[in-house]
Parts: sequence; C-alpha cells; structure tokens
Amino acid sequence: FRVVSKSQHEEFLATHPILELGRTSPRRKHLSSCSTTGSSDCSSKSLSMEQSGGDSPQIQASQTASIELVCSTMRRQIISRAFYGWLAYCRHLSTVRTHLSGLVNGRITPDLAADEQGLTKEKWEKLQVDGVVTSDIEVFRLVYFGGVQHELRKEVWPYLLGHYSFGSTPEEREKYDDTCKHYYETTMSEWL
Repeated sequence: FRVVSKSQHEEFLATHPILELGRTSPRRKHLSSCSTTGSSDCSSKSLSMEQSGGDSPQIQASQTASIELVCSTMRRQIISRAFYGWLAYCRHLSTVRTHLSGLVNGRITPDLAADEQGLTKEKWEKLQVDGVVTSDIEVFRLVYFGGVQHELRKEVWPYLLGHYSFGSTPEEREKYDDTCKHYYETTMSEWL
C-alpha cells in the first residue's frame, strides 16, 4: 500500500495506466423513479434506467482490456497457488522420508521370505528352548510380516518393547518383574 497526499495524487494517477482505465470508463447510470399519478409516459415499472447515448469504442476496448487483465492475473494466482501447494506437499514427503527412514529395521528382511501368518503359538513354542527365546531376528521377522496371535500378546510384547531381553531365563524375568514392581510401588508411595 502507498499513502498518497492530496498534492501528489495527480502524479500518482498519471504514472499508473490501470488507474487511467477507471477515469475513462463511463459513470454508473442513475435510477429515476416514476410517479404513479397516472402519467402516460411512465410504464408499469416504478424505476427506470437513464439511457446514455451509447458507449464509445475506446471505452468498450478499455473495459475489455481491464477485464482481460483481471482474468489473466487471477489465472496466474491460481496456478501459482496450485504450484506452491504441490511444492509444499513434495517437501513434506521428503521430510517424512528423511526422518522416518530410521524407523525401518533393515535386519528384519534381508534374504528371508515373508510369512503372512505371523507369530503363532506353535512357532513361539519352537523358538523357545527351556523357556528361553533363542532367535530374536526370527521373532521380529514374524511379527513384522504377520503380527502376533492374540493369545500370545501378553507373552511376546514384553520382549518387543524391550522389557525382557532375548535369551533371558524364566527366573531372570521373574526377578526383573519383582524389581520393577517394587520400584513402581516405592515411587507411588512417595507421590501419595
């Protein structure tokens, strides 16, 4: 925006050709009312438009030029907004790919086939020897491709969340659970 003083407004209007179009365009037609006293020159309408003597070709050309200018400006703005929206979307995807690439565990899928069945009760029992889970890579692979059977979730999720370490014995896990329970109860008693 530009503040124009009264003394400089003539110079400002002279430097902007788009503003010249507004000065050369015809004024609005005025509405005049008809009286309803029964004069014969009034129609049944109560308002009429004053008719001016026809627009000159120069005025019509300038109006057409100004409409074309507005349309081309709007077209450019619409295309620009669409492009910048698309560009922002692409940048967002690039950012997501960059920051989420660390979440993919490359060790899970090297040369092994996908198993859509996931981790079932039978496979879970085969992976344990005397209560010790032997192959963490196989557990991760099965869970990644097929999930965990509903009945096994209580046993498997402590491993997946890192609460239990793979290769721990049932006695070590029980001792660790007791330690965590004691720590939790101590913390809660301090807060209450």
